[in-house]
Amino acid sequence: MLRIGEFSALSSISIHMLRNYDKIGLLVPQHIDAATGYRYYDKAQLVPANKIIALKTMGFGLDEIKHILSLPQSDSDSFFASKLNEKRGELKKVTEQIKQLELLLRTEKETEQYALSIVRKTLPAMHVAAYRGKIAAHSDEGILWQKLAGQCAEAGIAVAPDASAMAVYHGFDTESRRFDVEVQLSILRLTSAPSYSENSGLKTAAVPVREIVSVTFSGSYQQITVINTVVAAWLEQNNLSINGPLFSIYHKSPGNASSPAPFITELCFPVKEQL
Repeated sequence: MLRIGEFSALSSISIHMLRNYDKIGLLVPQHIDAATGYRYYDKAQLVPANKIIALKTMGFGLDEIKHILSLPQSDSDSFFASKLNEKRGELKKVTEQIKQLELLLRTEKETEQYALSIVRKTLPAMHVAAYRGKIAAHSDEGILWQKLAGQCAEAGIAVAPDASAMAVYHGFDTESRRFDVEVQLSILRLTSAPSYSENSGLKTAAVPVREIVSVTFSGSYQQITVINTVVAAWLEQNNLSINGPLFSIYHKSPGNASSPAPFITELCFPVKEQL
């Protein structure tokens, strides 16, 4: 039999921790002297002691370890598989954090504010009313918003109280030399089909949940070109690719702000994992 000090030296577990393990029933001494209170351990207990150290190194908590040691070896596989998945998730998260910090440190000071603002998130599903048209310049987008507002009013479509205003960029038409843009307003869920002409340009749709990378910025829209470049580098580093047309969410726009200075725009990039 080994006294607690001897067992501590052989097992590399501190006396304090051995007493704690005894208290919680994880590693109970083989014998406790009734007169002196000295704890004695059998050399065979070095085996479970070593397992405890190994399991702690793998990231298991003491309650988990106590349960695992009580199971037949074949039944502990599910715990190990669960912990492996947990650690893989943690590794993925830390890897993404490292990559974003690396990009931030490589980014020029003039564009660092954008690299610092890159966020990956999930947009909830929503219902939208939309109007799509071609405009000569992004400054003409207001024409499409006026069309959308008018068509919604005619069709009796209720815009959500906290409506999101979004513009989806479908590309540039080289023949007409115009931008193909679709403006959208989130609306209350429709209980019946709204009444409007198919030729009016208005449409309603249910937009599913979307995984996006976004950058929220203030001021002029001339910053978008630089933001696109910074985000492209970030996507490449994080093994992501674009999954659909880019769009903007206007938190403060020409519709509710008098000058570009207070504009608040969220530039959104739908993404998916590269195979």
